[in-house]
Amino acid sequence: MELKAGVGFGKVQLGMSESELEALLGRPSEVRSEKLDGETEQVWHYNELKLSVSFFSSDDGELGSIRTTGDALSVDGNLVIGADPKQIMDAIGGEWEKDEDILFTMYLNDTKGLSISVEYGEITEVEQGMPLE
Repeated sequence: MELKAGVGFGKVQLGMSESELEALLGRPSEVRSEKLDGETEQVWHYNELKLSVSFFSSDDGELGSIRTTGDALSVDGNLVIGADPKQIMDAIGGEWEKDEDILFTMYLNDTKGLSISVEYGEITEVEQGMPLE
């Protein structure tokens, strides 16, 4: 599954409807909903793919976030999960902001809507949200 910065992961793309995603990936393993500040977020989990997607009521129910810890994600033919973050960030390009927590480091690229979580010097999770313009 190729990471397309600002677009999605492979054929899973931001802006898809629930029916489009279900036609592509099938029924999710689990669905959870949460209401916060008047907005509803519905999260679909695909356990075998290690993939979660979020649909937000404020975005007319369209897919607004894609997150994975699965080892099938790649950039320019290089696997992302387990990779050196500098190599992947250089391949994606753009400006990256570093946010350090006591347990992990997160790199954010707002213009591409990407966040990369790093533990022990390796990428452990990637999230694609809507890019900021």
